[in-house]
Amino acid sequence: MVVIYILLAILILGVLIFVHELGHFLFAKRFRVPVETFALGFGPSLVSFKRKETTYRLNIFPLGGYAKIGGMDLGEEGLAHGYYQQSWWRRFLIIAGGVLFNLIFAWLLVLIITFFVQVPLNPNVIGSLEPQYPAAEAGIRVGDQVVSINGLPVQSYDEMRQILEEQGQGGKSMVMGLLRDGQSQQVTVVPTYATDAKRWIIGVTPRSETIGFWQAFPQSFVRFWDLIVLVFTSLGMLFSGQASISDLAGPVGIINYTAQVAQTNILSFLTFVAFLSVNLGVLNFLPIPAFDGARLLFLMIEGITRRRVNRRVEETIHTIGFILVLGLFLYITWNDIRRLF
Repeated sequence: MVVIYILLAILILGVLIFVHELGHFLFAKRFRVPVETFALGFGPSLVSFKRKETTYRLNIFPLGGYAKIGGMDLGEEGLAHGYYQQSWWRRFLIIAGGVLFNLIFAWLLVLIITFFVQVPLNPNVIGSLEPQYPAAEAGIRVGDQVVSINGLPVQSYDEMRQILEEQGQGGKSMVMGLLRDGQSQQVTVVPTYATDAKRWIIGVTPRSETIGFWQAFPQSFVRFWDLIVLVFTSLGMLFSGQASISDLAGPVGIINYTAQVAQTNILSFLTFVAFLSVNLGVLNFLPIPAFDGARLLFLMIEGITRRRVNRRVEETIHTIGFILVLGLFLYITWNDIRRLF
């Protein structure tokens, strides 16, 4: 079973890379720029076929991919309809297409998740009770509205949970004020410690429902923005020294963790895939040589100065960057393998 989850994780990583390269590919095709090769993976080809000027390949190592766009290599600048024959904004969109598609893909996943996740209908009304847990034993019923705990007002489920953890710490008894059928009630509850959740609980969940598409649509942008903030927060920790390069995960670590998340539930899994897609998009947007972000930076310099950066200089910088990134990649992969064993 574990092997299936690992294969699923490899497939997901391949899908994210495919989505990224598809962005470059479709923008190039839209502007009639020749794409010589569109490949998923590296190494020897397992399957390949040619349609018009493009060779489509599925390679043996799925952890990567590329779209070889005509006219981008040194000496090809004069290729008819090639990359460098395009206007500035078209070249910008071709390069930015990969990042854009990763972000769009992540947002679509978040939209699906938001549509199917249950949200509180009335956040401080009891929706269900765990049998043989403190709330059920104290006489709390489904439909009761929690209005206070030890005299502290409660207006939301999160607020209720926070007060329960603070007031019930150590298994202290609490007086809960309830509204039942319009009548005020009071019950005494002694919380129990949940070792899996590592907190004090009484065994209740709020009344909830799935929301409609038009409610999910605006909420999906909020959740999507939270993912972007999370990625930048993680990067900030890396640059500030709160995290180190040793904490980074490469393909081996990502596959391992993705396989673990895949064993939980579908919504958690899709959320993690969306997070990975945002990560891939944001990292590629950084101005690191050999990444899309560096190419976009050179394009921005060109847009400001109205002069193209020397092609040989730019490619030399990308080559040096690629070597450094490859070294970092090997180091992170080695750390991933060591953590596994």
